[in-house]
Amino acid sequence: MLPVFLDCDTGIDDSVALAYLMAVTADPGREETLVGVACTGGNVPTKQVMRNVLGWLTLGQQDNIPVSLGSPHPIAGTLMTCEDTHGPAGVGNAELPQISLPDSPQDAAEHWIEQSLRYPGQLIGIVIGPTTSLARAIRRDPTLPSRLASLTIMGGSLFHRGNTLPTTEWNVAVDPEALQIVLDACRENSLIPCLAPLDATEQVEMHPHHLEEITHASGGSRFIKQLGNALEYYFAFHEQDGLGYLAHLHDPFVVAHALTGRFAKRTHLPVAVELVGTLTRGQVVADPLGRWGKAPNVDVLTEADPEEFFAHLNATLSVWAKGLSAGCSGGQAASAHPCGYVPPTASREETAP
Repeated sequence: MLPVFLDCDTGIDDSVALAYLMAVTADPGREETLVGVACTGGNVPTKQVMRNVLGWLTLGQQDNIPVSLGSPHPIAGTLMTCEDTHGPAGVGNAELPQISLPDSPQDAAEHWIEQSLRYPGQLIGIVIGPTTSLARAIRRDPTLPSRLASLTIMGGSLFHRGNTLPTTEWNVAVDPEALQIVLDACRENSLIPCLAPLDATEQVEMHPHHLEEITHASGGSRFIKQLGNALEYYFAFHEQDGLGYLAHLHDPFVVAHALTGRFAKRTHLPVAVELVGTLTRGQVVADPLGRWGKAPNVDVLTEADPEEFFAHLNATLSVWAKGLSAGCSGGQAASAHPCGYVPPTASREETAP
């Protein structure tokens, strides 16, 4: 068993990444197993992230996976969210099971520490949202990175335009201090994380035919139908943003690379986060010419192979989704859920944490 810990801000592309991890976990031919999910605010507020994660896990019949709740605030400043990109609830037009949050959910920072202690030297850490929860964990336990088998982070824009401000990528812009805390701790613990910037992830464009292929191969799975509803919202956002009727699948691409080592090339670079600039705060700055005189501290994803990735995603999702129970709407009983939730009879709670 290869334990995988996911930190996300679900999010439409996060939803696809979570589906991919559920499919991998359910595949008896794969060793990777999702052992926990930390919910960090970013695309939507932190509590809504947790609702989305629990909803997808329930729909995917894997609601036994432990889920934890991060801080409602970044390391510095106030949380910014992007419902215009991902929809009011963060999952576009998808309709998920309505989940009550536990009264006392596990803290996401403690969840990181707990899993790293449970699987020392084995844990595959993946962050596809802001690094707030991981940074808070490192502040409590500075040796945490030394216990990770690997760490992959979706974030930054090195030699590519930003998707937030002109030079910044969303995950880092939400909490720049957090990423710098993580990078410093990794250097101190001799861990070279993999950084997946927009330079690579925006090469991964999902077009309607990719979604149609997954939908057809899954045999009309209810899960894939809801995932499609989410992605159609994402297509429309990208079109409104002037990019065409497509969707950048940042997060599932990054997760698939973290587990397989495929679909992209890597290069070693020294990087740091701009924390002060009035126009560039949150920019991840790389030093390819060595002007800083510092050794490379990250492996950066560069050239992506989108079609190989989409073939892999299709094969992984469709076989799993096709096997899901056609009528599943609630998953396991409430008493079996590690977060102790019960399916509510009332309407969904307010999205603000």
